[in-house]
Amino acid sequence: MTNSKAKLAIIISAAIALSGCLDDNYNYGDGGNGGGNGGGGDGGGGGGDVALATDFGLNLYRADAKESEANWRQPFDMKIKDSTNGEVVVTDGMTTSGNITIEGVDFTDFGAANVTVVADATRDTTTNTASVLFSSEEPVNTVRTYHGWANGDVAHENWNKGSLSFQIQPEGTVDIGDTLTKATITLRDEAGNASSVDVTSAIVATKGAQALQQIKLPLSCFFDGTDVDHTKLETAIEFETTGPVQYKLKDVRWMANSVPENWAFQDILACENAARIESSEESILRYTVKNGETTGWATGIRANNGKLSYGQPGGWPDTEAQFAEIHYVAADGGEYKPDNKTFFPLEIAALEEFKAVDLSQYMESGALELKLFISGAGVVPEHDEWEIFFKFDGITPEGSTGRLESTSVGVIMSDVNKGATAYQISIPMKDLFTYTVDGSYSDRIRLNTLQHINKLVSSAQSTDDTEGHNFAGFKYGVADVKIVKTPSQDVIRKVYIP
Repeated sequence: MTNSKAKLAIIISAAIALSGCLDDNYNYGDGGNGGGNGGGGDGGGGGGDVALATDFGLNLYRADAKESEANWRQPFDMKIKDSTNGEVVVTDGMTTSGNITIEGVDFTDFGAANVTVVADATRDTTTNTASVLFSSEEPVNTVRTYHGWANGDVAHENWNKGSLSFQIQPEGTVDIGDTLTKATITLRDEAGNASSVDVTSAIVATKGAQALQQIKLPLSCFFDGTDVDHTKLETAIEFETTGPVQYKLKDVRWMANSVPENWAFQDILACENAARIESSEESILRYTVKNGETTGWATGIRANNGKLSYGQPGGWPDTEAQFAEIHYVAADGGEYKPDNKTFFPLEIAALEEFKAVDLSQYMESGALELKLFISGAGVVPEHDEWEIFFKFDGITPEGSTGRLESTSVGVIMSDVNKGATAYQISIPMKDLFTYTVDGSYSDRIRLNTLQHINKLVSSAQSTDDTEGHNFAGFKYGVADVKIVKTPSQDVIRKVYIP
């Protein structure tokens, strides 16, 4: 069966268009209804002559989860657009247009579709674009999905909480040496007004992921403060990529009332990414040598419940990286609290230039690497098994509550001898920035944290929380801290010899 949209929505919309007076029982709060030939009002209604309207949800390419979602299938055609802007309606199976092919499309079960974009020899790298989009020949009133249910909500507290989302899994580039250089999501109204959000970092971060990843944005990104008329929408989503790429695409939808107060923690992306994007082979957090200049984007050092110092293992040449050390004792003029963990963050110093860095380009195969030294000047921890853990903290985007942090990864050190031995540590970025949701959504990437990093934190701790974390007198140091695209080793810990 060949089908690009559900017939139910078309039949309903045709009936509305013919009658011109079909009642809308939905209460928009303080204005007219949002569909039919009527309209107006101040409360988010007023579609003018717009006959087609979305419901609470809008399933563009997604299997209905329950019977109540049957009417969420709205009159948007699934299409592909090639680098010449030629558009073709997608059908079951495989559809090709110019430099883009989509296959595995199933408008019955809505399984993951496979999209391939190849290089167009007639185009330069900036115009080698291709899109998957969902558009309608007639304008569509999306006020219900954008604003959500407003029955009795006179203050409109639940309005402007809609989102758009899809699941994606990039499978790598088509041609060796060519890479995805840009990815955007665009919405467009009947008059041609368009609003776009750059999601390049999020898409790049999902390359090499072991499972489909959700890309989700507030609809307010596209409507608030823009000229796009959500009561006369023509394109519900256009996902455009620049450069050759292959990816799976699934579960494309809109949903009302789906942006909670802690949306950043839920990995709903911010409308803009203000972080500095790191892209070199190595991103230096902190590097210094004795009597030398300290370089990197996290040169500030702060100790919480401990004393800082700087040095090197005995016999090391001055050309080797100098360690920043934390001693689990009272700082000058302070008090050491043995029952509290001692955190040793490396913070961004250049706050006047930027507040965060985006490490998305290191997610596919990169690693956090550093040198770790257990000082002989400190005491040996009494815990049977203990580790030094590392994690990143992020800045929460404006407008969201909650905190952003990576997964903590521990490096077991209770099986080594303290003294003049240093270790090269290499922690895969995937270990730091993936997690499982409710035991059902495995290998999900912490996209927002990746894009808003401002601090690396480490601390010593027991692997058994029941026995506390008392490390009084312990001392360790880190040096040459960086993120690399190509790890120097395939084990987490290795002895380092200058």
